[in-house]
Amino acid sequence: MLGLFTLGTSFTQAAAPAAPVAVQQVTEREIARREESMVRSAEAIQAGDKATKAKDLDAAVQQYRSAVDLLASCENTKGLREKAVGRYTSASVRLAKQRIEEGRLADAKALAEGVLSDKYDPKNREALVLLSHLEDPEYFNHTITPKFHANVEQVKQWLVDAKQFYATGRYDLAFKRYEQVLNIDPYNVTARKGQEEVNLARSNYQIPAYNEARSRMLWRVDKGWESPIRRYGTGPISIIEQSAQGPGSIVAISKKLSSIVIPKVELRDATVRQAIDFLKQKSRDLDTQETDPARKGVNIVLQLDMPNAPVPAAPATAGGIPGLDAAAPAEGAAAPTAPAAASVNP
Repeated sequence: MLGLFTLGTSFTQAAAPAAPVAVQQVTEREIARREESMVRSAEAIQAGDKATKAKDLDAAVQQYRSAVDLLASCENTKGLREKAVGRYTSASVRLAKQRIEEGRLADAKALAEGVLSDKYDPKNREALVLLSHLEDPEYFNHTITPKFHANVEQVKQWLVDAKQFYATGRYDLAFKRYEQVLNIDPYNVTARKGQEEVNLARSNYQIPAYNEARSRMLWRVDKGWESPIRRYGTGPISIIEQSAQGPGSIVAISKKLSSIVIPKVELRDATVRQAIDFLKQKSRDLDTQETDPARKGVNIVLQLDMPNAPVPAAPATAGGIPGLDAAAPAEGAAAPTAPAAASVNP
């Protein structure tokens, strides 16, 4: 026993100097850990500030909460911790209000309760007031759901699109956007007024469009009443040149007419022009006195553009023009006498 006691005593005496060294190492490690936590907390606060400037409140709240959780409640970290807690509570309240606008009342309540926990700021006034309003069933509209909020944002975007389409003259697309708005919000007054503006712009366009179409149709109708232009040159053209007629030429023509005798003229279903052409040809064939082929026959002219012109008197000859029968008399009129050498068969 004495030996064991002596051995234990010596072991205790040998281990005693090592205890302060271990405590010192633990202390140094704890100091290094806290210094590292302070550095990481400061970095988290900076990251939260950047997210706040970018209007990303969700990321900012996470960064500020991480900064607070990294710091221990001690005198050395008091200032930095108060800074992190203040940033966290402010961002959390702002995010809770945003969640209320989105219709996410449960998320807003969770954020307010998180701020009021003992770990952060249980006496925060903004969070207390917000939580009391959330617990009041008549303060906030609990029928606003996330889907309703998404529809509201969609309606806002479509109204902006419709106005831009209208400003650029794309009336059909603008009207379509207003219809899409009314499919979500049937009583949207802005959409109805927008449709009224689009219809008015369409009407203002349709007036000149109507006038143009009407004038084009009237032009087509007027063109239909246009008389067709007679076409010439479709067949062979023969030109008979005659010299100026004097007393001698008149005597020669009268002599030629007396010598040309057409024994018989028989025409059926022929036009006046065809009859004249037939007589011209017969007068050339029966002209035996003229030797020049170009001067054979008699030039007979059909004149239809003088309906009121006086009818010339028949030459004072005993039997008229020999061999040239008169046209068939009209019904009820007396037929002229024909020469004995020719007969007219109607």
